[in-house]
Amino acid sequence: DFETANSQQLWRFMGFAKNGWPVLLVRSRLWNPREYSVDEYARMVAFFLETNIKRGKDKNARNVIIFDMKQTSYLVDYGMIRQLMILTTRYYPERLGLAVAVNADILTYTLYQFARTFIDEKTDEKVHILRTNYQDLLQEHIGLENIAQDLGGTRETDWPHLTAENQQEYLEGTK
Repeated sequence: DFETANSQQLWRFMGFAKNGWPVLLVRSRLWNPREYSVDEYARMVAFFLETNIKRGKDKNARNVIIFDMKQTSYLVDYGMIRQLMILTTRYYPERLGLAVAVNADILTYTLYQFARTFIDEKTDEKVHILRTNYQDLLQEHIGLENIAQDLGGTRETDWPHLTAENQQEYLEGTK
């Protein structure tokens, strides 16, 4: 159960990359970690990573994750960030296809430079931290038609967040 964490609409499924891998969008500006525990955060992240893989078009599907860092609050919980790193590197190391942080500021870039010392080289090669000029990378892997306009794409509406009402559609990959 991660109702409080999910109510922030931070993580959402976003369709599929050009190669069929399922995409997650993380809107960092919506994150308020003070409203729930590290355990609840871990359950939410695990749910999205597991469900995203199940949505993949084949057994070799990998997670594609876009972190929109625009207007990120730095009232972060480093325990939660640590938990995210543990979950992705310990339990899902081969399931990451691509991670892109867009609209990243110098602090995000600097923090990643420190964090990457704990990440294996193979995983690090899949991570891109970009302030601007990320549309070409998103076009190459996902297609701008699947990217919301505020991220430089042509999709007119944002992808819906997970609710009790649309959970089955999410699981089936139709949302």
